[in-house]
Amino acid sequence: MKDIIYFDASCGVSGDMFASALIDLGADFEKIKKDVESLNTGIELRYEKSTTYGISAGKFTVIDTAAGCAADAENEHHEHCHRHLSDIKEILHNSALSADIKDDSFSVFRLIAEAEAKVHGTDAESVHFHEVGALDSIGDIVASVSALRQFSAGKIYSSPINTGSGVVKCQHGVLPVPAPASLKLLCGIPAFSDGTKTELATPTGIALLKYFVTKFTDMPKMTLKAEGSGMGTRDIGRANIFRAILGEKF
Repeated sequence: MKDIIYFDASCGVSGDMFASALIDLGADFEKIKKDVESLNTGIELRYEKSTTYGISAGKFTVIDTAAGCAADAENEHHEHCHRHLSDIKEILHNSALSADIKDDSFSVFRLIAEAEAKVHGTDAESVHFHEVGALDSIGDIVASVSALRQFSAGKIYSSPINTGSGVVKCQHGVLPVPAPASLKLLCGIPAFSDGTKTELATPTGIALLKYFVTKFTDMPKMTLKAEGSGMGTRDIGRANIFRAILGEKF
């Protein structure tokens, strides 16, 4: 019987949290680095173990060497160069990634583009990825897909997603949480807010779950084999972690 993976999004989810939880679960970071480096975008990856409110977790960071700084990957609403979906496709096509990682990564980007298109009343191909098309988000998505592909999970499940609340600053000004694109992506997905006054679920994190998850539910019956935790960058007054749990269904 194939393994299953259960994601715990009770503290929300972002691209860097998704990737770091899978690395902490056991995905080979060096393999992930090699995959991301094959994009030839100049971005670098870092991974380390740290603690948040006494809980040990992985911390994954994408370094935009052109900008000379670490991106705040949990807050994707910052301005970088603009890219279209076709630009993302070309970057992936010209890389040395396996066909399945290319396809999965592009499909995640397409979900985000379609959500943005609905928000702005345009089509997916016309969307400017000024927020989630930045190099840090490309790194987050490809790293996450590369990491997940290292596990032979037959089914992937997730808890409902904690969105947070309040407002978020982005390219289009101050917007309510969930931000418009996030809200579009959340359609059809069980979600809630525990009242935390910040954005806990980003478009990249939501899109990764939406693409890969078979069912959003409570933890299914399984014999646990390993677990991994990915740390968010924000202090929310408690451990800010996204968890990946590997098990075998019984």
